[in-house]
Amino acid sequence: MLFGDRVKAPADVVDIELDWSSLIDTDAIADSQWTADAGLTLAPQVATSPKTKARISGGAVDTAYAVTNTVTLASGQTFARAFRVLVREL
Repeated sequence: MLFGDRVKAPADVVDIELDWSSLIDTDAIADSQWTADAGLTLAPQVATSPKTKARISGGAVDTAYAVTNTVTLASGQTFARAFRVLVREL
């Protein structure tokens, strides 16, 4: 499922947070993995259920990058959500 687009300038360092509460109900996030297209720097942060966070930086102007966050719940269920980061001169 695509969460939508995020826009940043090449020099921006931004935290992106995803809230999984509507999907996981009372379950807890046991693991959170982030991936991004080459050219975008991604530094995952500690997940605090029901939220996950990553710090995003870099990227080339006028380029769209796919970012995916995959979570595994304590119950063993796995879910993935993706969005695009659009790098623009702002």
